[in-house]
Amino acid sequence: MAENFIKFIKVREVKSPTKASDYEAGIDFYVPTNLTWSDLEEDNDNVKGYEFGRDFTVHPHTNPNTGFIDRITLCAGTRIVIPSGIKCLINPPYSMLMAANKSGISTKYGLLYTAEIVDSTYTGEIHLGVANNTRHSVVIEAGQKLIQFIHVPVYLTQPKMITDDQFEVGCNDEVRKLRGEKWQGSTGNK
Repeated sequence: MAENFIKFIKVREVKSPTKASDYEAGIDFYVPTNLTWSDLEEDNDNVKGYEFGRDFTVHPHTNPNTGFIDRITLCAGTRIVIPSGIKCLINPPYSMLMAANKSGISTKYGLLYTAEIVDSTYTGEIHLGVANNTRHSVVIEAGQKLIQFIHVPVYLTQPKMITDDQFEVGCNDEVRKLRGEKWQGSTGNK
């Protein structure tokens, strides 16, 4: 049986990923404390000057004493990708890190993650994608918790096309009959 683990290295100045306890699912990831504007430009190829994309604005605030970004203001409707400073080895190969919102960050500030999956085969720097879904600006501070990841198993399946007849046979399975083609989560049973 393969050993389950997440091992990491830091490639920037950043707090190590943390868990509140051994029984918590979420692994908190933090914003690095040594980001530069060019780091954000590199990962957000639509960034031009202080404008992110055509319709959205991001304002990084650089600390004049260090030259590093100490906070990023995201205007309403803004999204950004922030390098985490962390590279991971994820095991077993049939697992992944799945992004999830930090309840306090999403509830208090309206920041929601924009990218969800880190495959076990990925060995590059993990990035933290967030979107400001509010009608006001939100500030992200260097060093703050931003997103949590959950280490989850996956089925390594390949999509396979079948015939209409094979599909109909599969639809007649007792479990599939419970829901059928009723979408939007309703089975009609109460």
